[in-house]
Amino acid sequence: MGMAIGERERRAAIMSAGRGLLPALVDGLGGAVERTALVVLGNEAADLDSCASTLLLALAVPGALPVIKYVSFDAARRPRSDRPSCRRAEFRLRKDVAFAMERVRIAPASLRFVDDVDLAGGFAAGRYQGLALVDHNDPASHQQTLRPYVTMIFDHHRDLGLHPGASPRVVRPTASACTLVAEYLRRRAPGALQDVGVRFLIAATLLLDTHAFSPDLQRQTPDDVALFDEVYPGQLNRDDLFAELLDRRTDLAGFTADDLLLRDLKFAVGDNGVRVAVAVVPESIADWRRRDPSWRASVQAWATARQCALVCVIFAFEDDAIRRQILLVDCTAAAPGDAFARLHSALLDSELDVAPLDGTPGAIAFEQRNVKCTRKTLLPIVEQCLRSGGPHAP
Repeated sequence: MGMAIGERERRAAIMSAGRGLLPALVDGLGGAVERTALVVLGNEAADLDSCASTLLLALAVPGALPVIKYVSFDAARRPRSDRPSCRRAEFRLRKDVAFAMERVRIAPASLRFVDDVDLAGGFAAGRYQGLALVDHNDPASHQQTLRPYVTMIFDHHRDLGLHPGASPRVVRPTASACTLVAEYLRRRAPGALQDVGVRFLIAATLLLDTHAFSPDLQRQTPDDVALFDEVYPGQLNRDDLFAELLDRRTDLAGFTADDLLLRDLKFAVGDNGVRVAVAVVPESIADWRRRDPSWRASVQAWATARQCALVCVIFAFEDDAIRRQILLVDCTAAAPGDAFARLHSALLDSELDVAPLDGTPGAIAFEQRNVKCTRKTLLPIVEQCLRSGGPHAP
């Protein structure tokens, strides 16, 4: 049975997005990039906001090199190195991002990932001159040698107050970092926001980050709303587009429990080198556990390979309503460490409003009743617990 005419036209409209600036930008990256004045670096989770912001800023700065940063620290693969293993192959876990890139005529194989580029060597040799951070405002713990090269920042996370000399340095709360980058793009290249692919990418990012401007979650700011109203492709139905994006984001077919830990992952590192993995999984704890009956042993092996003392998993999903759960797993070899106890206590005292769920030895589960709080809220709590003298320190 063929598609209805309306559905066929809608899909044709979606597929038409992107014959313009974005494909030209990525096509121009063919071959080795020997020198550039600016490297644009997204954050390690490589979600749609990070990827979109990276590409949009590269449009605003001619000659910039956009680099997708998809990081899964894997000590087993590099046993004598503290460098992360950044495998573009793991981008397959980001079905929503791949879908959006396809719609703007960008093949993931054409993107530059951080494992394709020797950033440390390039900056040290003077081949790269400046580093723009998007969707984060300080290089990750394994890339601290890049700090002296930070010249631009566009981020919507908690402001760490670092790199005051960066210009522009834009760090303020918005639903999406791409809102901040789009404002800069409008000033630098006003016509870019008329490009159908650029408009689609911004609209798709904002829809996902605001959950289609959910009145219950209230993640959007007036700046996000104004930008969406400006770029929203009128030929597309907003609800249909959001449904397609969400379908891709929640399509977990073929993924293992370990895959889902890698899919949306960030790391926090304490003063004493204690590393915590903070992952977001788009299903319930119960569904995730069913993927691997030996999940506890698997998490232990997964954490050991990445030198993680703790694994903190945020489960964000919907049944009759939007729900969030948290699983905190202690992966130290001996008795539960101080960081585990501190984080457990800090979560109970936090604005996340958690209620304990059934757990297992070495693991604690919570229902997060304040569903408005995302990893942006949780990650600073984790980081504070890892600092010397953090909350509830002995």
